[in-house]
Amino acid sequence: YPPWVRPEFAERIGLAEIVQGGEPQPTMKNQARRMRYELIFTPMHLRGMVWSERSWARYGLGFADPWSDRRLAEFVLAVPQWRIQRVGEFKRIARLAMRGLMPEQVRRKTAKIAPTPLYHRALREQARGTVLGLLTGSRAAARGYLDEGMLRDYYGRFVRGGPERPDFWWSLTLEMWLRQHRFSDD
Repeated sequence: YPPWVRPEFAERIGLAEIVQGGEPQPTMKNQARRMRYELIFTPMHLRGMVWSERSWARYGLGFADPWSDRRLAEFVLAVPQWRIQRVGEFKRIARLAMRGLMPEQVRRKTAKIAPTPLYHRALREQARGTVLGLLTGSRAAARGYLDEGMLRDYYGRFVRGGPERPDFWWSLTLEMWLRQHRFSDD
């Protein structure tokens, strides 16, 4: 867990055990298969799939993700690594399977398009006032969950070009949630 989580809070709720208990526990001896298992069954990926299914269902739509199909996962875990992927050939089998079905330029594209630079710019520039507002007078800090000073220090380093920690966003969303939902001790 991130350094701004107060140790006494983490100890009180057994956060280390919670984090460790949520990780996939592969039993394979082969390192490549074990790594593939961990990628397929990470808790974050599984939560994302559940969220997607529920979100789509609200609008009467079915969610289909071929990468989450159990048969595909079993196949990927059973096939030797060199058959699945080769250096420089990401998603090799999927790309081969899509030959003739997708435009060649799209099928051969190797890099994902991620909005990360836009997200970083928004956090560092456009939403800076909002973020600083969330990091000042923190309800999460008042409840003993987080160390507000450490969280602000991290954000300052991030704004100056430091690395992003994905768990920073969870701290912000916790703060937004606490501010939206008032409790008797607020």
